[in-house]
Amino acid sequence: MQTINDNPTRGPVFVSAKDLAARYDVSLRTVHRWVESGLIRGHRIGGGRLVRYRLDEAEAALLGTSDQGGQK
Repeated sequence: MQTINDNPTRGPVFVSAKDLAARYDVSLRTVHRWVESGLIRGHRIGGGRLVRYRLDEAEAALLGTSDQGGQK
């Protein structure tokens, strides 16, 4: 999987919808449904059309975890 930022100590890791689909073994359409339903959100990179997804946010949403006090 290619990422915009491969070093998590330097900030969040952003991935494409295609990368998320491959990571969770789902179709690209499923990733788009997650976005449409508000389960995950995209971030525009560089103010243009390029949209990427924070891997930590996607994992928290999809796996039902939260960084807030370790509670679900």
